[in-house]
Amino acid sequence: MSKNNNRPLMTEEQEKHLQTIKDNFVKLVDSKYRSGVIEHGGNLWEKQGIIDMLLEELIDGVTYALTLKEQIKEMGGERKRKGRVILVDFDGVLCHGESFTIAQAEQAEPIKRTIEKVNLLYISNFIVIYTARADEMILASLDWLKKNGVKFHAFSNFKCPADVYLDDKAVGNIDDLLEFIV
Repeated sequence: MSKNNNRPLMTEEQEKHLQTIKDNFVKLVDSKYRSGVIEHGGNLWEKQGIIDMLLEELIDGVTYALTLKEQIKEMGGERKRKGRVILVDFDGVLCHGESFTIAQAEQAEPIKRTIEKVNLLYISNFIVIYTARADEMILASLDWLKKNGVKFHAFSNFKCPADVYLDDKAVGNIDDLLEFIV
């Protein structure tokens, strides 16, 4: 592949895909930064135990990625598997609004039409439910998924690589996308 200004040349489709990744990354960083300012005023050095918390988050991310890799391997491997890896965002996709507390997570109103579509996708795809919810909300979130009959193969609070992302922050109309991929 030839290079232009030390950058590999890519197809128009690859450039669009890269731009989508960059746009999503900027949105995630913006959201996380704003949440952090609310949580600790932006002065990380003043937060007790911040380095240990950061290390825990990094370990979580690696653990989630390795777990997903093993689960895909158990399904016959990436090259042999049928269907796609589909990441489904929790808040705004499976339920209305956002949850910031355990009580909100337990009482979130399900979006039944989306859950039905995700359950159909489950049959021939690998479904990963992901969320930006805090670690202490994970058990409540898993209970909510079970209570509302959401079928999935893996759960993560780390956005990992996938073929398709169902994310209310990245797609204008979830219903249109679900119609397209189901």
